[in-house]
Amino acid sequence: MSEEQRIRIKEEILAYAKNSVENNRRMQLNGIWPHLMHNKLGADDSDTLIKDLTMEIVWQLISDGIFSYLEPPWIDTTLKGRNFLSNSDFVIYDPDSYILKLHNLSPLDTITKNYISESIEAFNKNLLMSSTVMLGVAAEHLVLTLIEKYANHEKNIKLKTLLQTNTFYKTILTEFDNALTKCKDKPLKRKIKNFITTFGGTIHFYRYYRNSFGHPSETKPTYRIAYANLSIFIEFYSEIESLIKQLT
Repeated sequence: MSEEQRIRIKEEILAYAKNSVENNRRMQLNGIWPHLMHNKLGADDSDTLIKDLTMEIVWQLISDGIFSYLEPPWIDTTLKGRNFLSNSDFVIYDPDSYILKLHNLSPLDTITKNYISESIEAFNKNLLMSSTVMLGVAAEHLVLTLIEKYANHEKNIKLKTLLQTNTFYKTILTEFDNALTKCKDKPLKRKIKNFITTFGGTIHFYRYYRNSFGHPSETKPTYRIAYANLSIFIEFYSEIESLIKQLT
């Protein structure tokens, strides 16, 4: 079953839950999949794959704190779940939808997908340090990919050498900035400079939090910081991928 089909089933489960909340009804654990199969998915009782996947997703939502398991066979929507269902920006609270949203903007490479998946999953388990560090690694990988594409496009030997010798990230960023001042392709230079103007602070924030919490620390990021970082990353990813494609 494709990721898109899995997400569709999950969306139908959440729509069913939202309707239950609006009508002040609890849900029966064993009543969810028959409703979906007959009314939404056009499947029948013999489709055990959909039945099993539906129940797997329901239990995942219980694990994520969206649903609560009451006395059998009843389940209900938690306060977190109610906030989640009423929030139009729900992708932050739904790892599957978050990854799909990024993938629809531009297909995720393996490294970015691995780290972003860990970050969004950790966030929804309230593992804020883990989420922040993983997000910082994903952002750094994308920035280094952009610089690598630029170095190849402009045949910049110095930048390519720095990238190949695992030089410190900060040193590479400094050299990239120096290289841009000498770039003769004015439209490209302007586009990259605009990106840096818009997201330069974001890049440094990601790096700061990645370094701060990637080493022993007595502090931890707040929920709002972790949430904001994941929210901004969607637009950051869209813009940096646009530049990477242009240079490829």
